[in-house]
Amino acid sequence: MKVAVVGGGISGLATAFFLTQRNEHEVTVYEKENCLGGKIRGSEVGGLLVEEGPDAFVTRSPEIFEIIAALGVEDQLIHPLANRALIYRKKALHYLPAGLTLGFPATKEHIFTNKVLTPAERMITYAKWRLANARNQSVDGDDLGNILEHYISRSYTNNVLDPLIGGINAASIHGASAEITAPQILNLLKGLQPVTHMGRPEMQLPPFASFKHGLDFLIRSLNQYLESKGTLVLKDTPVIGLRSTDTGVQVAAHESLESFDKVVLATPSRSAGDLIQSISPESAALLNSIRRASIIMTTVLASGDLSHIDSQVSGVLVPRTEPYFTTAITIGPNKWPTWRSDEGVVLRISSGRLEERAHLALEPETLVHLLMGEVQEVLGSDIKVVDYRVSSWKESFVRFSPYHRQLILKVQNKLAQESDSKIELAGSYLLGSGIPTCVRTAKLAAIKVSGQTI
Repeated sequence: MKVAVVGGGISGLATAFFLTQRNEHEVTVYEKENCLGGKIRGSEVGGLLVEEGPDAFVTRSPEIFEIIAALGVEDQLIHPLANRALIYRKKALHYLPAGLTLGFPATKEHIFTNKVLTPAERMITYAKWRLANARNQSVDGDDLGNILEHYISRSYTNNVLDPLIGGINAASIHGASAEITAPQILNLLKGLQPVTHMGRPEMQLPPFASFKHGLDFLIRSLNQYLESKGTLVLKDTPVIGLRSTDTGVQVAAHESLESFDKVVLATPSRSAGDLIQSISPESAALLNSIRRASIIMTTVLASGDLSHIDSQVSGVLVPRTEPYFTTAITIGPNKWPTWRSDEGVVLRISSGRLEERAHLALEPETLVHLLMGEVQEVLGSDIKVVDYRVSSWKESFVRFSPYHRQLILKVQNKLAQESDSKIELAGSYLLGSGIPTCVRTAKLAAIKVSGQTI
């Protein structure tokens, strides 16, 4: 079977990997850029190799370890040294109590020891939390903000949960799908125990991991593996159209037109929507309706005294209630020891949320100057810039609105019907953010292409 995979990011390469596990597939990967990996890429700042996109992945996922095992790169895994986050509020840095589930309190001690809130806010939060637990009434719907505000105060949701959960997706918890963005909290509220998979090797690892030579090492290793299996990986080859035929799908790329039995679209939702417009207009419209946030990741090699920041602190979160462009700061050397040189330390500064565009209009030099003023206030230290890099990720963070999963199911069913199951989708926008989710959707797409049951 001839299969085309459109997109050479982690979703596309992982799809090709899982397809190569069945020898009967002849796989071609199309990538429009001159490099593979999508948002996974690194470049130098002040002579140090630092990620431009994600800098780690969650280890509690079996699919990505299938790839790691096949590549034989387990010995290249590394794990962050620090894993605690601070929240900046009212001109002070605050620790969160230990034992929270994505920031949600399970005991009254979690509330009364949470110094992010004022004493009055803690009392109000506890009163609402206790009343909600006494009533034992569930909340209908899939809006995470509405569900959480049934159990705890608005001050808690806005200043603790929103920067923790909403910040991951560069959006707010209000108007976010609870099922996708915070299933752990839903399980807690339902009285369910977290799902465990004891016995799997990855379950014995720390929660986050990367590779000694950066996440791009995974992309390079995957590419080498695929080429060794006979997979054709085409860079600088944008796909400009698809046409469904009686026997398969024609893929138009540059001046070439090639027929395949099946196609997997491992692209962002909007790109996938554009490609299937003539085949399944309703599916395309639904995919194009998915909103995305734009962020800028500013990486700075900075000199200054940060010794007052606990070495166990990997970063600082800034709630939207604070008047800053900055949404999060990663303390580089605390997290990854290699993000330090004789000239300074690496700080990664995130800016931008859903519906915010002011940061996109600033010139890089202006943005860096503005952000460094904020960072000095937040970290309480005089910091000087030695070198910097500005990476703009426009419309790269999916907004998982309530009932997103149902929307995706509708898209997949309609597309299967109108393409005669010849086109499948892969990508984090299907199931949730993160590299392991990309890999999981890739495996699901490969299973469907192969005609296996899930």
